[in-house]
Amino acid sequence: DDPNILWTKIEEMCLNKQAGSRYNAYHALFSATKQENETALSLMNRVAQLALDTRNLRPSTWTIKDLDDELETMALLHALPDDEYTHLKANLLLAENLTKVKV
Repeated sequence: DDPNILWTKIEEMCLNKQAGSRYNAYHALFSATKQENETALSLMNRVAQLALDTRNLRPSTWTIKDLDDELETMALLHALPDDEYTHLKANLLLAENLTKVKV
C-alpha cells in the first residue's frame, strides 16, 4: 500500500515513454502560441506544463546524448512533407526505438 509503489505502477501503465510520444510532446511544446485572450501568465503556465509533459516522457536513464539524437531524428521527421510521407511518419512514430537510421 506504499503510495510511491502505486504511483510507479500507474506511471508504467499509463505513460508511454516511447520516441513517438516524446515527438508529439515536443511538437506541442514548440507549437505553443499565445491565444487571443490569453494572459502572459497563463501562457507561461501552459508552456511550463508542456515542458513538464516532455520531461515525464523521458526514461530515467536519459542523457544529453539521447536528447541530441532524438531531436535530430525528430527534425528529420518534421522536415518530411506531410502530403508525401504521412503514412511513413505515422508508422515510424509507433516504433519502440526510433532512431535517425530508421528514418
